[in-house]
Amino acid sequence: MALHEETLNIQLGSAFRRAASWRQDNVYAEQKRLLSGSQRCDVLVSAESLPPVAVECELDRYGSNPVAAAEKRLGAVCRQGVAHCAGEAIGHAVAVLYPLGADQWAEDDIADKLDAVADLKYKLVYRASDGADTMWPSSGWLEGSVSDLCEFISKVSVWEEDIAEVCGAAADMILAAAARLRAKLAGNPGDLARVAMEMGSEDDPETGTDIAPIAVHLTATSLVSMLAGVPYLETNIGMTEIGVFPETAIGSDGKIKKGEPSWVATGSLELINGRDMPLFSTVYSPVTGEKSKNLPLLKAPDNSFDVVLMNPPYSRTRGGQAAFDLSQISDKARPIVQERVRKLAGKTCGNMKAGLGSVFAGIADRKLKDGGRVGSWAILPHSHVWGAAGSEGLVGIVATAAEMIEGRLSVSGEEVCQFPVKPLDEVFDIGPTHHRIGHLAGKEQIGAFELHPLDPENPHRSSHDFALWAANSKTQTTISETPTHYGIEHDKAKTQAIRSTASNLFYQRNIRWTSQKILVAATEVRCLGGRAWAALQGGEEISHFAFAVWANSIFGFVSHWHQTGRQQAGRSLNQIKDTKRIIVPDFANPALQARAKQHLSKRHHLLTIQLARANQANTDPNRQQLNQAAAHILGIPEEHRDFVIADLSDRWTKEPSVAG
Repeated sequence: MALHEETLNIQLGSAFRRAASWRQDNVYAEQKRLLSGSQRCDVLVSAESLPPVAVECELDRYGSNPVAAAEKRLGAVCRQGVAHCAGEAIGHAVAVLYPLGADQWAEDDIADKLDAVADLKYKLVYRASDGADTMWPSSGWLEGSVSDLCEFISKVSVWEEDIAEVCGAAADMILAAAARLRAKLAGNPGDLARVAMEMGSEDDPETGTDIAPIAVHLTATSLVSMLAGVPYLETNIGMTEIGVFPETAIGSDGKIKKGEPSWVATGSLELINGRDMPLFSTVYSPVTGEKSKNLPLLKAPDNSFDVVLMNPPYSRTRGGQAAFDLSQISDKARPIVQERVRKLAGKTCGNMKAGLGSVFAGIADRKLKDGGRVGSWAILPHSHVWGAAGSEGLVGIVATAAEMIEGRLSVSGEEVCQFPVKPLDEVFDIGPTHHRIGHLAGKEQIGAFELHPLDPENPHRSSHDFALWAANSKTQTTISETPTHYGIEHDKAKTQAIRSTASNLFYQRNIRWTSQKILVAATEVRCLGGRAWAALQGGEEISHFAFAVWANSIFGFVSHWHQTGRQQAGRSLNQIKDTKRIIVPDFANPALQARAKQHLSKRHHLLTIQLARANQANTDPNRQQLNQAAAHILGIPEEHRDFVIADLSDRWTKEPSVAG
């Protein structure tokens, strides 16, 4: 039976609370008498310190138009009883399209499906200053996860006028502080000289820039105000160019016309090329009342700084989500600028999939002297994909993870054990991606098989083409798992090759530390891999057992976390190509196999114990059994095991990119 939209809306409200940590009284889903008149909305977000936002949702199918419903909510007033926003009018609404096929989800799976979905479509509907109802984006949809949608709601709910008012209030406070400072220093040339020496003067201009005019203006104004009576005619605080110049060089095909003189600028990201950058002279006019004849230059030579402090934009361009909005860049120039950013990012450790923040970290890395330091970012060794990490226990986690990748472990600086390591694809053969394996029934027809969910009540079918396709945090609670789907031949020319990749051992590609329990699964029946799981083949049975125990212990968790992406809090994402490069213990080694065989009699017990979610690894008593077995297999001396396990578990579970 197809799901009703009301059921999905209620579950979406719950997903909002999980993704954004909004309280029960911040989100109202499918509740009556919330708005004035007879109006109701699918979901109402009424978060503290934010204006109310109505969310209207529909299934993505022919004739769906949640935008029309969202427009009807504009101007509706929240009734008494709506926490935080009673009496306030709806100024912003968000139209949402659920993914194709969402109406066929099983009710028990909705929460997990919504937590995992990455293709929700949404757009903003609001009333412009001229009174017209406006959409953003004007055409097409933004696309992302529930977490992305929550972040979007938080950002778009505040009116532009409110932001201007806050900026104005901040400027007034700066001016008031400057007036008090000026009055206090009047007649005290000694104090005035001391302030000038400590804070700077025209002979000591400030290496600051931004693409946002308001940020530049407020910074320059506040510094001028602090230096009462001190000449301040020039400064290195300014705006950097961003866009295509001239824009008339962009043709109707969206590309720069051949033969047209033009240039593309990406703001301070141009520093990647190591050249000096001119700053806009117009910044001086509102600050000093005059313009400089010579443009100041932003000088930031590579390998020249001891410390770099930065507050980069942690935004990602995804599914139509715009970048560089504060610069007021045109939609026509944006894709050209973004393409240049991608090319510049390729020269650094930055990765545009991780967002602009990673590219700025790449700039910082280039500018630092040997031994220099970037604020609280860490360039993690042996990490193939960029990711953020940073807790008070980070150093200890990284040090231990880096050691394990080198095949050793230390306690208090003293090495206590060694073990051989190899890339995962040298220990096991790694199966194909889900695109080659097949497609879910009703989806785009690709791959060798058409996959259908197995009935949990009757999982045994005559077909032998089983698949461990999907991850399910509610049902997959032990290492030993059952197939989730069965396959029907779709492309017979490809089925035999894919069928030969079936296995009993599987590696999780996109684990959620906040909900999922296992990183590696073992199955009684041979299965194909899937969207969530990559099949591993080769090696002896004892190697499979040892790997499964190690991978689901704190040692495997830390190793995987360290070598995979951390762009989303509480989640580690990995592509097949990156999975192949993950360094793991070589479980074909005779010494490791011999120690693993000592636990073979407990195999059934270790593979079938119920486990808590991964980020509770420090308190789960059953996980401790795996930890002890893995420590024994690695060869950690018994006198050090308890300390190593407890210390690593405690530090890792406190790490923000794990705890979520």
